[in-house]
Amino acid sequence: ILAQASSQQSAGSQPSMPATTLASTLRTSTALLADEPLWSVIQQALEGRLPWETADEAKLGTPLAFGGALRWAYLESEFRYAAHRTVCQAAGAGTAATEALGTNFPIVFAFLDVARAPELPAVAESLRQWLRSEPRPFSESRLLLVLIGETKATNSRRDLLQSALASCLVRHDADLIEVRNAVQCAAYVVQCAQAVAEAKRRRTPSRFKMAGARCQTLPRDTTDKLRLTWVSQLMQLPGVSEEIAKAIANIHPSPGAMLEAVAQAADRLGVVAADSFISNLEYPIRGHKGMRRLGPMVSRRVFATFHPGSKPENMLV
Repeated sequence: ILAQASSQQSAGSQPSMPATTLASTLRTSTALLADEPLWSVIQQALEGRLPWETADEAKLGTPLAFGGALRWAYLESEFRYAAHRTVCQAAGAGTAATEALGTNFPIVFAFLDVARAPELPAVAESLRQWLRSEPRPFSESRLLLVLIGETKATNSRRDLLQSALASCLVRHDADLIEVRNAVQCAAYVVQCAQAVAEAKRRRTPSRFKMAGARCQTLPRDTTDKLRLTWVSQLMQLPGVSEEIAKAIANIHPSPGAMLEAVAQAADRLGVVAADSFISNLEYPIRGHKGMRRLGPMVSRRVFATFHPGSKPENMLV
């Protein structure tokens, strides 16, 4: 258990609260702490939820990405965390086998302004290699790129941005999340810590641990099989959870309605309609009272899936 910082101690070297709430600690880089507008919002969101400390960069080093000015942080959990698929695959070998899996450093965050996203392919691989090299303990950690800001760009720049994001996902094994501002960024960091903590409390295998293949919470109403099938179908898209699928089905209640809505949006706005098609749709965060905005990335995936001009060889990322 980490001691609470006293008023005489440096705010950057001590946790903001005892490490008891989520069994994890956020360790932050000096570059993130130096970004006052972003860090002050994150720190406020962490208060009472997640303790934090400054990362030991004298031991870990500093990534060379963006001239050594990369804002980064990582979660350190009190238990070994493993991806749900890995845990489920090892479940048959017994409890001892599953407890030996995973890492105490489940997530490494890299915070980037969305305007710099086109530079990511040149940086992502070197950053990934840096994380997985000695003496750093991040060989099994997930690299999560958090893109902050709204994209206002020409069609050519938007295509460049989307290409860069796809390259990071497919070639460099880096996950991506787009957020509008520092407030959403801070909320997402806390949400990730909550998800890690929740993973320890759930039994394995369970619906929480298994990838969603079909809708499991709607009533088994034999008169509404179409909705059950439609929600389950939407869940096959990358990034579409059951809660998201149900929210989409509420406004586009059938495949036919979705196809018509996509066609009309394309006729009005062309390709740019993909980002805004359902990006402002809100869905409930499971286990919480709040709502979360869907965002442009999932909106593009849904739009591309149901657009009549999409080519079969296109890959959804």
